[in-house]
Amino acid sequence: MNLVELSKTVSHALRHAPEEYDLNLDDEGWVETNLLLKSLGEKNPEWQSLAVEDLQQMINQSEKKRHELEGEYIRAIYGHSVDGQFRKDNQKPPEILYHGTSRKTAPVILKDGIKSMDR
Repeated sequence: MNLVELSKTVSHALRHAPEEYDLNLDDEGWVETNLLLKSLGEKNPEWQSLAVEDLQQMINQSEKKRHELEGEYIRAIYGHSVDGQFRKDNQKPPEILYHGTSRKTAPVILKDGIKSMDR
């Protein structure tokens, strides 16, 4: 099974076009895993035997961790382009928080702090 192709398709379904997969995401972006599996099997005959374990393997092998499974539900963690905003619970940040930036920008961030900019 091509886990990269599966991950891209799951991202498309959960982040960009849930309506194309007959999926209704809740206010936090979750959908029942069995509905996603059924839809993927209908879109691609090779995926008719997909199971939750396959999705878990896809998540475990992904470096970017774009999806998460919780109980009987799955969601994309970030990068949504669907209409509306997903409700996310506030959480205390970790003790050490990393921010990727360029060497050129790092001194400005260290001096002035991180700003929200246009994101």
